[in-house]
Amino acid sequence: MSAVPFIIVLAVATLLFFVVANLRANRNILSAAVLLRFYLYIASFVTLVVLVTGLAYLLTGLFSLASMDFSYARFPRPVPPPTDVAARDTQPSDVRLEQQSVEHQRDQQSTDLIRGGTLTVFGGVLLALHAVLRRRDVPSDETEGNFQRGFLVVGLVTFGLVGLVALPVGVYQTIKFFVAPVLETQTRAAPGNTLATGIVLTPLWVYYLLALSAQARKPRPEALPES
Repeated sequence: MSAVPFIIVLAVATLLFFVVANLRANRNILSAAVLLRFYLYIASFVTLVVLVTGLAYLLTGLFSLASMDFSYARFPRPVPPPTDVAARDTQPSDVRLEQQSVEHQRDQQSTDLIRGGTLTVFGGVLLALHAVLRRRDVPSDETEGNFQRGFLVVGLVTFGLVGLVALPVGVYQTIKFFVAPVLETQTRAAPGNTLATGIVLTPLWVYYLLALSAQARKPRPEALPES
């Protein structure tokens, strides 16, 4: 099962919390400068999600180039009646089912490679563009600090929670894939997408954790005394 829907849902929920918190904390939220900064941070995170989604799909497709079964599950093979055990490998229905299973895997492979490559390119370009705009004329007020911390928290929660689950589950499924015997009548779990998601998200989790820790260690500026 793909982890991409969980990434999107968690990102939307965390972004909503970020938006509400800033609306309540900032009295000048409707000023043009604040709205522009707000858009740049939201767009940066959305394009980052697009990039991460593309990388997960692309890596899943690349895994399938080495082993199709590693990335995409086959259809379970039906068990013939006891009287037909000797002819189980020559059943026309089995041949058709095997062909459909292989064609389904190839369709998933081409979809992931094309979709993953497209999302990676567009997400990377748009993320870089918004990152450049975000770093131009950076204000030094408290609002910018709130935006930066909110951006880090949203990334840490989204990528951290999904990545910390996807990586160990993907490793477990990978070990089982290579060690456990194959049961012809059972659907074999394909660990490719889960492992790819964990590999893509774990470095982001580490980055956001370290960046937010650095922000937490910075001394907060003292408020100026009222005249």
